[in-house]
Amino acid sequence: MRYSFLLLSSLLSFNIFGQAAKLKKIRFKNSKQVKEQFYVLKKNKKIKHGSYESFFYNGNPAQSGHYKNNLKDGKWVYCKPNGQIKVVEYYTAGKKSGIWSKFIESGQVIQRFDYDQNKVLAPLFNITIAYPSASRDAGIEGLVKFHVEMDENCEVKNIKLLQSLNQECDKLARKALERAIYLRKTYLPDNCAFEDNLFSLKFSLD
Repeated sequence: MRYSFLLLSSLLSFNIFGQAAKLKKIRFKNSKQVKEQFYVLKKNKKIKHGSYESFFYNGNPAQSGHYKNNLKDGKWVYCKPNGQIKVVEYYTAGKKSGIWSKFIESGQVIQRFDYDQNKVLAPLFNITIAYPSASRDAGIEGLVKFHVEMDENCEVKNIKLLQSLNQECDKLARKALERAIYLRKTYLPDNCAFEDNLFSLKFSLD
């Protein structure tokens, strides 16, 4: 065979958007583990048409998306070997479209670009923390709120606790706040201040 990793290809009949297609599977060398699986047109097996998936050797997804007449179409997701999402892309008949997202800092920062408007969008921040075990077991939930004063150089001048939950939750919320300050200074230096100078973290058992 032309490619050394191609040990086995299996084809199953299927019908997508009125066109007869077959599912093709490519496996890792010397393994039954699937490396890629995608649909090709029955009348022309060189044309991908339908869902596409690829995998790392550990079985976690590497890529997933859709082809339409051999062109990427719709949402495409790219992952890291540990399962974390790395990039989300969108296509329309093979052309870049919509808002693309790149996940960095272990998913805590989402960098974005709008291909329809051809411009960079402000990053999104997603900071999650583990629920404090003692507070969870005690059924404690609610909001911890801080007032954060920063200068024009994004340096913190003052942090004031406005709403407390308990010592354990307050401590973790403060840690999340410090992480948020670092990320905003790093990835949003021209607009690092929090809206209304407030930072809130909700602890919910739901």
